Amino acid sequence: LATPMCVCVCSYIFTPSVLFPAALEVKTSPSPVVGLVHNPVVLHCNFTVQESIRKEDVALKWAVKTVSGEERAVFLFDGNHTAGYRHGPLVNVELLPHGIASLTLSDVTLRDEGIYTCTVLVTPQYGNGKIQLKVRDSPHHSLSWFTVPRNIILCH
Repeated sequence: LATPMCVCVCSYIFTPSVLFPAALEVKTSPSPVVGLVHNPVVLHCNFTVQESIRKEDVALKWAVKTVSGEERAVFLFDGNHTAGYRHGPLVNVELLPHGIASLTLSDVTLRDEGIYTCTVLVTPQYGNGKIQLKVRDSPHHSLSWFTVPRNIILCH
């Protein structure tokens, strides 16, 4: 019962944009952010609050729209519980009262490339920001050693 209730609450929190005025200022990393395959990447998301809050007062959703058009949740926090939908997404929820909702993706793959949306709700305000993540594979170079007789010029 707890899981369906959480899903219901989370979808309610992040769906009714008509009910909550978008007055929360959310700032994200300049786009695009470039990550290298098999390395971690941090997508910065900060929000401004006018008064002191607790992490339990904050709901957070990170989602991605991939280059293939697939939309999926990456990370959810409902004030008490976290849910990650990818191997290795990490948000330090202890930093939420300080306005920090940055997402760390470990071991990035080409499949992680896309537009990421950070949505923050501090009732009754909410806001979101978008970041494009481009993923590049590390160049693979190899050197070969060989002996060249004198007076020969090699051109490539």
